[in-house]
Amino acid sequence: MKTIVTSAFSSGRMINSPEYTLHGKKITEKEFQEKAKKALSFIGHRGVANRYGLQFNRSRISLVPGDQVYVVYIHGGRLPENGDLPSDVSLTFEHVEIVA
Repeated sequence: MKTIVTSAFSSGRMINSPEYTLHGKKITEKEFQEKAKKALSFIGHRGVANRYGLQFNRSRISLVPGDQVYVVYIHGGRLPENGDLPSDVSLTFEHVEIVA
């Protein structure tokens, strides 16, 4: 069982199990920050990684039942890759649990 943080989530591409159920719920930014401290970082956007003091990592994610995922979703179109987030960017947060 592992806990990860990521800036994208796609169950069809990330979950390596033929059968699973997802339990998801919205969380606050504060909850995300607390969980991110103890999680493996798969944050694929430098600006998000910089904002939360996380490692930038675009590696492929392979999840199995029992894994916990904390996702930061970026809203507002295409963002610059220079490590900055525009001041008007909107972020939302979610906790996803993969269950057998």
